[in-house]
Amino acid sequence: MNPIEKLIDVLRRITTRSHRNLKTIRFEDELLPNWAQLLDLASRICPAPEETRHWFAAFTNAHGVDDARTILGHCQLLRAELQAHRELLMTVLCRTPEDTQAAQIYAAWIYSLDTMIQAASSRPTCSWQVEGLAQSTDDDLGGGEITLRRV
Repeated sequence: MNPIEKLIDVLRRITTRSHRNLKTIRFEDELLPNWAQLLDLASRICPAPEETRHWFAAFTNAHGVDDARTILGHCQLLRAELQAHRELLMTVLCRTPEDTQAAQIYAAWIYSLDTMIQAASSRPTCSWQVEGLAQSTDDDLGGGEITLRRV
């Protein structure tokens, strides 16, 4: 089984289970659809660059902050790839000819990317949280407060 066939198998198994098992992602306080957590799989099925695949893997599995230009680049690229390969994705996502979930997943991906593109277009940086992950105290920078001192 080649790597794409493995990804297709994983995606089909995930979509067979309820989307309620997926973690929700808040991007700049906007709640993205549950299927947004599978954007990393979408980036691996589409011919996206390795850097974009890594970015979406990090995005869907951990809290983060990134430069808006970086986010715009990855989201616009993946959105274009999703549109260019829509038929392939629908074939991959459909378990039966009557399956309507494939269209829902695809629409959720496009909606998520559009939401992220819109938010990133109006600010210098963007943050997100994957709900259900424990907050790390190691990375706590004091809640954003800055204390200046003379050296």
